[in-house]
Amino acid sequence: VLSEVPAAANLEECRRLLKAAKASKGDYMFGENYVFRAEFDIWKRLIDAGGIGRVVYAEGEYVHDVRSLFFNADGKPTWRYRFPPIRYCTHSLGPLLYLMKDRCAVVSGMEIISEDPAAENGVHIEVGIFRTDKGAVIKILCGFAVHREPSVVYYSIYGDRGCMETPREKGSGKCIYHLDKKTAEREGWGDPASEQFSASHADADKRMLELFVEATKSGSKMPLTVEDAVNYTLPGICAQQSALNGGAPVEVPDLAV
Repeated sequence: VLSEVPAAANLEECRRLLKAAKASKGDYMFGENYVFRAEFDIWKRLIDAGGIGRVVYAEGEYVHDVRSLFFNADGKPTWRYRFPPIRYCTHSLGPLLYLMKDRCAVVSGMEIISEDPAAENGVHIEVGIFRTDKGAVIKILCGFAVHREPSVVYYSIYGDRGCMETPREKGSGKCIYHLDKKTAEREGWGDPASEQFSASHADADKRMLELFVEATKSGSKMPLTVEDAVNYTLPGICAQQSALNGGAPVEVPDLAV
């Protein structure tokens, strides 16, 4: 099974998914394509080698004006019409947790209310502030009904010896790196900012499908497991719960233990 995102709609579905995957003789892979963007290859190598030190903070944004998709050709509402954007957090949160090898433990969520009648639930933008198991902080911004063109997919990761971020504008093709000079020299990273990437949504899809097929044929572990699916999805569900309670912190259950 290759599953689209998010993996589930609520806590109970997360539990049922884990139970079903573990009981099955088949294999499950979570289809979070943004994890497989080309630039994250060098990011992963740099983080794993200690190139930015201990990760202390990260940000992810997925802001996409999809109001034109709120209704189908017959005028009936689609799933996006009522879907809280923070629950579609895996494009922004998934790659960060993958690179950090971490899990969200607690979240405080906030929502910005819109007067746009096209968004029935009144939410333009939702924000989640997460504390991870390793003590890092992650901020996620998601929006479906925002006057913003082009759409934004953005990431940044801060360590105690350096940081890196993707460009905000599409087509600029160059990530930004700020590394401690001694660290860069010792690890032999040189000037990572000179790296050019042709990553796009389509490139990520292609790589994800290739890895899925390779793992299926070889019988090896899937690149993104059912545990990853739950760990990338459940924080958004909890962030929405927090937002509905005025931002009160909500613990993110560790269902994979």
